[in-house]
Amino acid sequence: TSHVLAPAGTNELAATSTTIGGTREAGSAVWINGTRRAAAGSGAWSWSTTLGQGTNRFRICAQDAAGNWSATNEVVVVADTVAPAAGAASPVNNAYLAASPEAVTLAFVEATSGLDVEATGKSVKRGGVTAMPGDWSVAGNRLVFVPQGAMLDGTYVAEVQLRDRLGNAAAVQQWRFTVDTTAPAAPEVDAVATPTSISQQTITGRREAFGMVMCNGTTASVSASSTIWSWTA
Repeated sequence: TSHVLAPAGTNELAATSTTIGGTREAGSAVWINGTRRAAAGSGAWSWSTTLGQGTNRFRICAQDAAGNWSATNEVVVVADTVAPAAGAASPVNNAYLAASPEAVTLAFVEATSGLDVEATGKSVKRGGVTAMPGDWSVAGNRLVFVPQGAMLDGTYVAEVQLRDRLGNAAAVQQWRFTVDTTAPAAPEVDAVATPTSISQQTITGRREAFGMVMCNGTTASVSASSTIWSWTA
């Protein structure tokens, strides 16, 4: 018995069905996994079947008119129609870092054919424009980017579209983070009326955008894009 799909090795398909076929001895029937799939006949035969995700095994043999059985061949088909699933990113989206990260990572789940690192779309860009040089690899269930050198201060945009070895592609994942290793300038403080008969005093001023202002050890103004801050004592 011969088969379109080679008995030795594994056949990988991004499909939910396949057709197995070949030729057989004149007057013989073809049995697959213990069930007759081609009636007694001569020449070419074929059988179509659905596939489950993952490994599908088909044990194929022939029986002639006298009831004699041939040797058994096995066809293995690995079906994968599910794209890799993205997980948690590091640094997390919109993170602010006081030091350059050693790596940028994205967790993923790919249970069948495996992640194709070369075919996966991937980049880390400073300011969303300048691509950072570095190395991409897989460590366990994480896609890892290690930059060639320390990342300079600025905002970075990471973008990844995971793709497995059979071409199934996930949705594009994009996240950003900011490296800020420079201490902010001291906040400016507006003039305060003193002495005063008012029991409460509101102090105002200006600060670096997204900077946090502390007064007497207490948070006076949380991180935000505005450069204006105020605190009521």
